[in-house]
Amino acid sequence: MGTRTALAISLTTALGCFSESVAWTVSDPGGDDDPTTGDQTTAAADSTAGAVTSSASELDTGTEAGSTSSTDADNTGAMGDAVVLGPLIPSENLDDGAMYPAGDGYLAHWYPSGEDNAEGRQYLGQFPTSKHYYGYMRFRLPAALPAGSIVDGVVLEISGHDEYQWQGAYALRVWVHDTADAPAVGGTFDYPQDGSSVVLSTDSVRWPESGGLVWQQPGPNATPDLAPLVQALVDAHDGLAAGAYVQFWIGEDVLDGTGEEVGWFDSIAGAERAPRLTLGFHPP
Repeated sequence: MGTRTALAISLTTALGCFSESVAWTVSDPGGDDDPTTGDQTTAAADSTAGAVTSSASELDTGTEAGSTSSTDADNTGAMGDAVVLGPLIPSENLDDGAMYPAGDGYLAHWYPSGEDNAEGRQYLGQFPTSKHYYGYMRFRLPAALPAGSIVDGVVLEISGHDEYQWQGAYALRVWVHDTADAPAVGGTFDYPQDGSSVVLSTDSVRWPESGGLVWQQPGPNATPDLAPLVQALVDAHDGLAAGAYVQFWIGEDVLDGTGEEVGWFDSIAGAERAPRLTLGFHPP
């Protein structure tokens, strides 16, 4: 763990209405190079890319996310009665990032994509102790999932770069923002907890389904099937509209009073290493 002599915490609303800085001497989580400012909007990254669609065979061979930005109608692909969207990557500023709450002498901090460093190195897991250090990823749906759709095969893949005190028995857990259209995260006030505007799904998916998670670094790390989370959104909101956003939140599975993290790349790193989502469904 590194030590920084000044941590500037900036509590900024989505409209940038105010900013407050506080000098603080703390130890850094995850051994990363912390920024001098937090909770601020970053410039749009060159890593933005439009949604593409692929056949099942293309997805199996690891087809890269494309750079097209066509209309929603052009972004749907059919396989018989099945539709596959993706791979989708975050394409708007603030679509992915990480945050942890206050605790253990640390102030709450928000790391929007690209704010920590130009390489997009982020962490998620448990920090401060017994608190979720969340990573979040937000994806725009290029086509509607009508009411009555059956969601089948939803996989989120993120690229790893490091780990901190991670052991073989540890696991992650994935939630989804419980809304029909997830807004962009705007600051530490969006940390999922009582009183927050972000309400996570009641259901969640353990990653992996059993045993411990071996974190690939470098390399892709793919979740188990997240279809139950998206299916719950479709059922609760009478479908999801084209252009709506689905946002996933990832933290450690068990908060055991220690503090361990895995490193991942956000979308500022470019399309090759950006988080990517593949979503399949059967329309009614």
